[in-house]
Amino acid sequence: MTDHIYELELDNAMGDRAGWVFHPAMKRKIAQLVDNDDRPLFTWDPTSKVPQAALLGFPWMTTTQIPINLGAGTNETEIYFCNWPELIIGEWFGLELAVSTETSDAFAKNQMWIRAIQEVDIGLRHEESFVLGSAFTI
Repeated sequence: MTDHIYELELDNAMGDRAGWVFHPAMKRKIAQLVDNDDRPLFTWDPTSKVPQAALLGFPWMTTTQIPINLGAGTNETEIYFCNWPELIIGEWFGLELAVSTETSDAFAKNQMWIRAIQEVDIGLRHEESFVLGSAFTI
């Protein structure tokens, strides 16, 4: 994982808002790591959804959108270390809302069906600001 940090530093892409993203299964694995004095390398407040600690000095978040069934043994995952302000989110046409009271049995149940459509995409301002680490066994 120190290689992730090194890559951003090597490309002068660190920035002041760098951080980690990984699957909760990887968080569980990392939480088992200790230093030479048997102190945990990674701690957090389990009652908070916001990280209260850092991993190697950088904040972290988890998402189940990262696969955990990669590799030949289907037990590998990915870790991302990124300078997040370099991620661009683009929107087209705003948010489109459509309302219907005639769907299925909505009228009988006093319900209203609402459909929301928004077209978005992401892009990387500088590819050097994003490091993908793969083949981490969970």
